[in-house]
Amino acid sequence: MKYTSALITDARNKLGGDVFARNRAGLYVRVKVKPKNPQTTIQQSNRANFSTLTKGFRSLTSAQIAGWNTLAGSSTLTDTLGNSYAPSGLQLFIGLNRNLYLMGFSSITDPPQSKPSFAPIIVPGSSLEPLTPPLWQVLLNCTAEAVAGRANLQLSATAPQRPSISFVGSSLYRNWGIYTGTVGSYVYWNSSSVRGAIRPTAVQLVYVRVRWVDPATGYASTPETIALTF
Repeated sequence: MKYTSALITDARNKLGGDVFARNRAGLYVRVKVKPKNPQTTIQQSNRANFSTLTKGFRSLTSAQIAGWNTLAGSSTLTDTLGNSYAPSGLQLFIGLNRNLYLMGFSSITDPPQSKPSFAPIIVPGSSLEPLTPPLWQVLLNCTAEAVAGRANLQLSATAPQRPSISFVGSSLYRNWGIYTGTVGSYVYWNSSSVRGAIRPTAVQLVYVRVRWVDPATGYASTPETIALTF
């Protein structure tokens, strides 16, 4: 969590069970935890993609890097806690190309000239239905506005969560792919790509997130989040 104090302007390292550090957003403190490293296929793929993009940024021309840094100076991104921050040129380059990677679009090297506008996403009806146990399927009934740009509409979802959970961070979502439905029809998404067993005897929630991703720039719209109860 972000930390502010009239007496303490800077702090570093561990103190008891807390860790103090600083980033571009300012001083923050977090609980000291032993990191998990399950080495899943998704985790290794994400690390490989991050490494590739980092090397790709370093191989850009001086003019391209300067362009990304200039664009970053007037940009705002959101972290996993929902807080806004000003990115570096490298962070913006990775963020936009990461979105393109998730959608299967080609990466970009030149910074975008402008941020595109996005139409609203309206999902009037959604539900969960059983498939082959223990797998379930998510049914999303998107309107014509969403279907019109279906090649650019990206979905992700969480594993089942307890109803008492009031905040779901971005790190809990797993990419499910691109929406390819038609107007008035339901779209089936197999939950096998999201870790976590679904237990029909207990009340749980699966959070589904839908957003636009622009194939030319990698910019994404503010996602719409749907909580599905079963």
